[in-house]
Amino acid sequence: MVRIFDLVFADVLIDHTTLIRWFEDIVGFIKCAVILNNGNDSLELACMEKDIEVLSGKLNQFTDEISVIVNSSNAQERLSLIDHVVESYLNFCKQFSKFIYDCGLYLYEDDFLQK
Repeated sequence: MVRIFDLVFADVLIDHTTLIRWFEDIVGFIKCAVILNNGNDSLELACMEKDIEVLSGKLNQFTDEISVIVNSSNAQERLSLIDHVVESYLNFCKQFSKFIYDCGLYLYEDDFLQK
């Protein structure tokens, strides 16, 4: 079962276009919800757009590093790059989780972690 998950996950990561499209769809949906809730010229939307720029940069860095690993013919080089890519991915995940949490605050004005 774990091996099947590894193969499916590897396909998504290798085809980083899928990952980028998923990210864009989630962000687009949240952006529309924030605009509907707070208005097009709101401070919440401006803050969210800054967060999106940072996240997009991190995601692009991660997918570029995946491409380098996939295209590398040197096994030793590939192994040395994997640790850095995993760190980049975990960094992106942390920032994305914070982004989703902040969007929840923008939309509902409620701190779900305090409950």
